[in-house]
Amino acid sequence: MHHKSNHRSAQTYSMKIGPFLWCMVAFAAACSKENPNYTVRISMLNAVPNSASFTVAVAEQVINNNLQYGKPAFYLPAPAATSLVQWKRNSSAGYDSSFTTDLPNAADFTLLFFDSARKYQTVMMRDDWRQPNSNNQGYLRFLPMVVNATALRLVNDTGRSLVTGRSFADFKANFTLRSFTAMDTTTNNTFKLYNGATLIDSIKNTTIAPGSSYTIYAYGVLNATGTNRPKLLIHKHE
Repeated sequence: MHHKSNHRSAQTYSMKIGPFLWCMVAFAAACSKENPNYTVRISMLNAVPNSASFTVAVAEQVINNNLQYGKPAFYLPAPAATSLVQWKRNSSAGYDSSFTTDLPNAADFTLLFFDSARKYQTVMMRDDWRQPNSNNQGYLRFLPMVVNATALRLVNDTGRSLVTGRSFADFKANFTLRSFTAMDTTTNNTFKLYNGATLIDSIKNTTIAPGSSYTIYAYGVLNATGTNRPKLLIHKHE
């Protein structure tokens, strides 16, 4: 893997994955028609409190020039290819960092930006979300990016524990924590996020449907209020 960096912040890359030639987001539909072999998809989330938005480029073409805090972009199309992936904070003059990698056919990936604005980190991971059909179980992946959190747990409104004992970005070094875990179906529940015994956020009317896969992102800063308070975001893969 080739890697270069001209940026003072520490970067973390946990997997070797493949770059690709992207369609501009605004022209995704047109690109799909012109490039029927675009079989790779990528999702992005900027979970860096107080940071500028991010620009991401592939093969020296900008594919997202305004990835704002807490506003994910799902399923951007890309070919199964090898290329240079670059990114930067929009307050930076040049690209902060880059790497070259390969993407297999028909694969999904997630690119995350997290940590603090002064020293952000990145992880790009394979989304192996397709699971066997199930009559009574769904599949869940929990990605905690709440700065300073040490004992996160996720429960539904009946008190059923879905995730326990998670800390800030523990998935970065533990590949098992990036995987989707089977769990009993829950329907129209309020999911509650705790750090220890303290409730820090909740989302209503959430569902884990039989045979479906979900990623739940937790981001923000522990004990913060306003824009940077801890938040939950749930995404159903399809």
